[in-house]
Amino acid sequence: MSEEAQAEAIEGAKEAFAFYKVVLRETFGLAADAEAPAGMQAHRH
Repeated sequence: MSEEAQAEAIEGAKEAFAFYKVVLRETFGLAADAEAPAGMQAHRH
């Protein structure tokens, strides 16, 4: 994979991840800085 193709793939992944986060936020009505749902949080002792 050329460096250019790699950079494009990374940018695409970043955009997809950002989009996914927005969709999740809208779907679950979370605030922008909300923590992960209880089931996904690391256990705190």
